[in-house]
Amino acid sequence: MNNMLQSQDSMWSEDIFDKYPPHLIDLGAKRTVALRDTAAEGPVVILVHGNSLSSRSFGFQFDSPLSRHYRLISLDLPGHGDSPRAADPERDYTIKGYADIIKRLVEKLNVPEVILGGNSLGGHIVVEAMADLESVVGITLWGTPLLCSPDSLEQGYIPPPSVSAFLKARPSKEEVLALFQNIAEKSPAIRDILVDDFLRRTDERAREVLGNSVANGEFIDEVELISRRKIPVAIFHGTVDPFVSGSYIHSLMLPLLWRGCIQLFPTVGHYLQIEEPQLFNQRLDAFLKDMFWEQ
Repeated sequence: MNNMLQSQDSMWSEDIFDKYPPHLIDLGAKRTVALRDTAAEGPVVILVHGNSLSSRSFGFQFDSPLSRHYRLISLDLPGHGDSPRAADPERDYTIKGYADIIKRLVEKLNVPEVILGGNSLGGHIVVEAMADLESVVGITLWGTPLLCSPDSLEQGYIPPPSVSAFLKARPSKEEVLALFQNIAEKSPAIRDILVDDFLRRTDERAREVLGNSVANGEFIDEVELISRRKIPVAIFHGTVDPFVSGSYIHSLMLPLLWRGCIQLFPTVGHYLQIEEPQLFNQRLDAFLKDMFWEQ
């Protein structure tokens, strides 16, 4: 797979989501989600999107050689994208509830090894999900300041005025546009897709319930869990992420941090897989090869 990742334009192929259309999967306990699956013969990699987005945020990964060499799977969380709204919002629209979805999906896949990757909220979900999944051999996170206490929530996230939109039931369009300013500079078309996911294709209760649960401290000690599980973790960080504190990310002490350090993306923001897809895909590919073929 040397030199497998080619330069990419500012927009993925128009038919990429027709090539990998979402299909519904029943995970039991009144939990049904939509997912995209490349169905490749390679190792399984599950990618989890951020708050109020969908599997469409991984267009550059599905539209790359990664999709041929790995079995890429990305689901729409309950109440997001093409997934139905949660049957029990108070249960399902929380980090714990979303993590249970990932656990059920991995168990249903019944594969010996899997890598989990998550962006922003997706990263918190991935960490909690891996707690009881022995098949997880590594995780990668970006835009995710690992939480360990109520104080870490304030230390890890930078509160610009627009960040409140992530937890509002009905943010204004102007607030949402501000979240994706970096992406708009690269591709207005992709910005419009993300805004559509946020405002039209996400159950507004998802943000409200999530905000209440996080405010009530309903999250695990993610740093302790990663240290206890002792599996490799790759952390990517955009140096101009408007929502995540770089100093906090660098203060984290993790025993099996991939390559021994945080992987920096200079002058890139929160959505690395969209803002700098070529470098992101290269580093993701390198991590996956280390996990699956060089253990």
